[in-house]
Amino acid sequence: MNVLRASRALLLGFVCVLVGCSSKPPEEKTPAQSASPLVVEGWTETAPMAEARKYQAGVVLPSGKVLVTGGYNASGYLSSSTLFDPATGAWTAAASMPEPRQIHTAALLPSGKVLVVGGENATGRLASTAVYDPATNTWASAGSFASGVARASLTATLLPSGKVLVAGGGNSGGPKFNVDVYEPVAGTWSVGPSLGVARRDHTATLLTTGQVLVAGGVGGASLATAEVYDSTSNTWTATGSLAAARYNHTATRLPSGKVLVVGGRNSTGLLATAEEYDPSTGQWSATGALRRPGSCTRQPC
Repeated sequence: MNVLRASRALLLGFVCVLVGCSSKPPEEKTPAQSASPLVVEGWTETAPMAEARKYQAGVVLPSGKVLVTGGYNASGYLSSSTLFDPATGAWTAAASMPEPRQIHTAALLPSGKVLVVGGENATGRLASTAVYDPATNTWASAGSFASGVARASLTATLLPSGKVLVAGGGNSGGPKFNVDVYEPVAGTWSVGPSLGVARRDHTATLLTTGQVLVAGGVGGASLATAEVYDSTSNTWTATGSLAAARYNHTATRLPSGKVLVVGGRNSTGLLATAEEYDPSTGQWSATGALRRPGSCTRQPC
């Protein structure tokens, strides 16, 4: 009998080791309070566009949808446009532009319409422009640059006044100094003050001051120079130069008001470096580098 009791006790102990035993029910643990909601980083696949394209332009509409216009694929230069709805992850066809174009740029107007300017197609570089109305899903001509200079690889920046500053770009004659200004209420173009340096494949960033920072690009060679446009005085002023000349890079205004320039390329090849511009000092400083060099964000390399 003692042997049987000892065996039962041993077996019970073994089970307790495996699953745990207690004379009272286990206490419920209160979930730890997090200082911030859980954020899961990563990419998720969404629906593909109806047709492949490169060298297109994209703009976020007031509705939250994204309008993608033009570009190029195996069939040639594209006039087609498409809309992405982040709520459903689906693409739907939008009305086609009046003419095909790639390496153009687009700007969202205060009215919610989208201005598309410049670029190129089979006829060459373009001075023509067009406006898309999301409310009616229609395009209308917005006239041509007042300067009359057709060009691609240019920038278009919405100013606090509601006007759009179109700067630089290039054509078969090389990079350009030209600046054109669009007034959306009147639907008219005027010639703006020329850049200090002719450039294409540059970036233009609206600063918190309402000024516009133009950086890098290609002139006679890769450029490290930068300049600032002041709409109050309607003038360009040279500012601090980048540590590394670059084009086909990206520029993003940070919450601090500084501008982060990343990647691109120059005569040495692809760049992994990044720099920050401080508008209060007009100077650039190095910041963390990319793990891999990056380029070709907008235009052909």
